[in-house]
Amino acid sequence: AIYHDVARLSASPTHAYHFLHDNRELLGIPGYQDFEVVDLYKTNKVNAAARRLPTEVVVAYVWREPVLLEGSRFGELEGETAPLLCGGTLVLDGRGNIQSWFRKPGTGYEEDEKALAEGHARRDALFEHLARQVARGRIGLAHKIEGLGVQGPPIVARNVAGFLSLESSPHFRARQGEERWHLSF
Repeated sequence: AIYHDVARLSASPTHAYHFLHDNRELLGIPGYQDFEVVDLYKTNKVNAAARRLPTEVVVAYVWREPVLLEGSRFGELEGETAPLLCGGTLVLDGRGNIQSWFRKPGTGYEEDEKALAEGHARRDALFEHLARQVARGRIGLAHKIEGLGVQGPPIVARNVAGFLSLESSPHFRARQGEERWHLSF
């Protein structure tokens, strides 16, 4: 591990990025993946007796691992690239010790077999979810829907910078366990 001054690390996302970059191997961030710091803050907690607890620094980071959608089960999305969101959240104490670490690994870090297996399971779950939505007619490509004057599926897929971006209308929602989409205002 490469240590950084926690006060400096918590001062800006740039310093947090350098800390994460210097510790890629420890954190399982593949060297070829760019990532971003998506949240950085210091805690300000009190216990049940209203006594101030030590300050902690929380750093959340994410990267998008490209996964190719291959096979007819993806319908018109076949051949597109979907993002598997990967990353983690670190909680550090005032001296830089890791208090907790939650991560969502991808499939590109072979040095940790458990994380690699979890990354493959996450990727397979994404494939199953997308294939299920395609089979139910819930996803359509934006360039095939827009301008036709017809109501398309509740989820629209756009290719943004080489990745599919899935957008749903805010007035559509699915209820747990139901196959139909409902209009809600």
